[in-house]
Amino acid sequence: MRLVVCTPSRGNVSTGYRDTFKDLAIACAERGVEFDVFDEMLPNELHQARNLLLYRVAEELDDEDWAFWQDSDVSLKAMHVIDLMSREEDMISRCYPIKPFMDYPPTWSAFPIMEGGKKVFWSDDKKLVRALTHGFGAVMMRATVAKKCREKYGVRGRGAPRTVNRSIPAFDLRENEWGILSGEDSSFCDRYRDELGGDLWIAPDGWVQNGACGGVFLEELKKTVGLPEGLSL
Repeated sequence: MRLVVCTPSRGNVSTGYRDTFKDLAIACAERGVEFDVFDEMLPNELHQARNLLLYRVAEELDDEDWAFWQDSDVSLKAMHVIDLMSREEDMISRCYPIKPFMDYPPTWSAFPIMEGGKKVFWSDDKKLVRALTHGFGAVMMRATVAKKCREKYGVRGRGAPRTVNRSIPAFDLRENEWGILSGEDSSFCDRYRDELGGDLWIAPDGWVQNGACGGVFLEELKKTVGLPEGLSL
């Protein structure tokens, strides 16, 4: 099995990112998991950087391998990545707070599917929450997802296989229901959910740091919708 960190770094990464990367390398070595990094630097073209990385995941990884999409300013415990590799779900995000805009409170990088605004949908083992959409700052993606995207959306660009100018345009920006362009991560989630029939999940436990903001999404769920019976922090 192989785990590859996919980072559209734009040239710099945080100290927390480097610590996470180091700990992941050690954890993978201890478990006999091959570990690597795919990095693309395209300033001001984040969606295309992700498209380029997606192509490499589809071409270079086997079906049982995982890509961990980690933004350059996001950090978390290595075990909160490793523990997702044994799951059957194909796409699982680690949710984190996004720095507030002006005087507004921080928002979270993922939005769970809600029922009546008062209930979220948990997996059978009460470990994951079904998501409507999520950011790509900390996301586990099985390589089969990228391969499905390649089959659905094709490959853009020229050159020999595995060259950096070839991409899968699944992160291209698209309009939402109000005619407004969504971000590249939301655009991908909409395509994956609506066009490929995939399920999105959130692993809400564990602290995730995003720049100056950090938190545990499970605490947010406890405050807003409550936790299932038998589940506690």
